[in-house]
Amino acid sequence: MKHVLIVGADSYIGTSFERYVQGRLDVTTISSLDDEWWRIDCSGFDSVVCLAGIAHRKQTAGIKDLYFSVNRDLAVEVADKVKSDGVKQFIYFSSMAVYGRKTGEITEHSIPSPINNDFYGLSKFEAEKLIEPMQTDGFLVAIVRPPMVYGPNCKGKFPSLVRISRMSPFIPTFDNQRSMIFIDNLTEFLATIIEQGCSGVFCPQNKYHVSTARIMEEITISAGKKPVRMPVLNLFIRLFLPVCPPLRNAFGSLYYSAKVSDMPFEHDYQVVGFEESIRRSLGNPK
Repeated sequence: MKHVLIVGADSYIGTSFERYVQGRLDVTTISSLDDEWWRIDCSGFDSVVCLAGIAHRKQTAGIKDLYFSVNRDLAVEVADKVKSDGVKQFIYFSSMAVYGRKTGEITEHSIPSPINNDFYGLSKFEAEKLIEPMQTDGFLVAIVRPPMVYGPNCKGKFPSLVRISRMSPFIPTFDNQRSMIFIDNLTEFLATIIEQGCSGVFCPQNKYHVSTARIMEEITISAGKKPVRMPVLNLFIRLFLPVCPPLRNAFGSLYYSAKVSDMPFEHDYQVVGFEESIRRSLGNPK
């Protein structure tokens, strides 16, 4: 059984991962908020996963330094320490935000280019640029750029979609494409790259892209309501999508091509399908 250290106590992905791999991997979690991570001897761990990060905060000028001190500087310090301690694999959780795209398809030819005023995407990409060159034959570096992560009690965009879907049964039929990954699929992916000792840049996602309307529809069904499809709402979305950022965030297309998510292993990390993932996210597994 491999020994794994998670840096970032109480993180959504970290706590979900620890629960998911019980009996499969030996996981220790430490906080990144004090010097605990610096004092620990990492030589007994096969892999270290850095999940310490700042996200889901209003990006004002006053908080810029915090984004960079945690998402970049702290991550690099952790990577330096675990490398010097002799750890064989370091996994850094970055983000789809490094591509700087609000809409469109991200392909294997897309070059990361974070938006200048997006402290989250910028700090994550700057960390990547400093951590990736640390790789040697004895120190493997894996960088993970997940799209929207969702699951029970998650934060971010998904709970907003749940609230909107529960407020009204009326759903547009607007056809966009979104990349997402359910937490169990992500934790299975993470367990796999640890077990197989993988390195490189990874963009895991659910097997299929879905539209925002499809997500809302499944949320409504899982809540025990009958969705009412309203194609007339598509006119409103098309009219205001170019000028309304919240609407663009919700109904714009943003997705990884299938090629981007090709993995260097045969194991299928897609352990939960879309419909079941929504039911589980709402606490209604069947």
